[in-house]
Amino acid sequence: MTLIKLDNRASLSPRWTLFLWTVALLAAVTFPLSAKLAGFQDGDGLITSLISTQKLTWYFWGQDRLLNFIPALAWPISNLEWNLRVQIFLRTLFAFLAPAGILCFLTDNRRTIALGTLFTNAMLMMGLSQYSLFNLYVQHNPFGSSLVLLWAAWRLAHPGGVTRTALATLILVIAYAINFALFAVSLPLLGLIFVLGSRPSTHIFVFGVMNVLATLAAKWHSSVFGDIHDTKFSLTVSMDAIRAGYAAVGQQMAWAWLVAASLIMLAVGAWNKAPRTWTSLGLAAGFILLVGALFCATWAQLNGYNIRYYLIFLIGFLAVANYMLVTAMERATLPSIAEAGGSMILVVLAFFLGLGGVSPSPGILLLPPWRNESPAIARVAIAERAH
Repeated sequence: MTLIKLDNRASLSPRWTLFLWTVALLAAVTFPLSAKLAGFQDGDGLITSLISTQKLTWYFWGQDRLLNFIPALAWPISNLEWNLRVQIFLRTLFAFLAPAGILCFLTDNRRTIALGTLFTNAMLMMGLSQYSLFNLYVQHNPFGSSLVLLWAAWRLAHPGGVTRTALATLILVIAYAINFALFAVSLPLLGLIFVLGSRPSTHIFVFGVMNVLATLAAKWHSSVFGDIHDTKFSLTVSMDAIRAGYAAVGQQMAWAWLVAASLIMLAVGAWNKAPRTWTSLGLAAGFILLVGALFCATWAQLNGYNIRYYLIFLIGFLAVANYMLVTAMERATLPSIAEAGGSMILVVLAFFLGLGGVSPSPGILLLPPWRNESPAIARVAIAERAH
């Protein structure tokens, strides 16, 4: 078979973006029906459905954080069950696309973003525990939607223009209102890219200012429209906390395999002199350090170092490693159809091996303890217009 080198024009083709979104939509439909995710929903999932259908507030009930973005998108659907199914579909879609929110700062190459996103999801499916996968693809975590919005804002902000810049800033405000902790990823990322000069400095500076303004605007919005202003951040720094954190998080994943594979990919990319190698290595190290720093957060310790707090950093680390691998693959000069088909096959294999394939009961939504209680809870909530 004749091997055809991918030229820059092919790599930047909109077909790669269409391919990525097509696979993401298929994943959003099928992943919640898998053996490891179907019927795994808990009571918190019911709350988001009640928020959407009964009393849609700016923020998650009783909090001044977690903007009800996905419940708002599902608001037109009044049936509780189908409302929840649509919300799960959106959560899975955003979670699948989340690596693109990191990759877009390393490259404009649509091929690299598409393949890197698919490879990252395959590694996540193969390397995470069932509880971690539930928090990644099904539970109402804010990292997926916030990273996708960060990606959208970056795309809008360049080449710029008043209208595009204003819209990008608005999208950033929504992203930070959804997930205020996003600044712990975005601002260090932008700072590193600016210092290393791996992107036009003017673009990075302007986008960084937009992010700071958006963060302040999101904070102001939550202080005005949030329900209870009790979100606090404090640190309890100790080596015991860090060791306990790594141990707790390590139990939720095949960490040795994930770390070893990622280090190999980073080494392969560096050996092949991948574009922005030092930026990538710095980001990979930074994500690991951020995980360690978060172990010192008092609220993370009080919540037993739950894996859901660290998934955004794991996604970032694996996305960077896969960026290095995908850029190294360019030397293989494979045709586009082979790369797209091969990455799709990899995701399908990961679906069967990591998620267990399609569940024997794909239509089940809730864990057994909630199946009998949920109708009664829903009836009371509807009758009382629950808050």
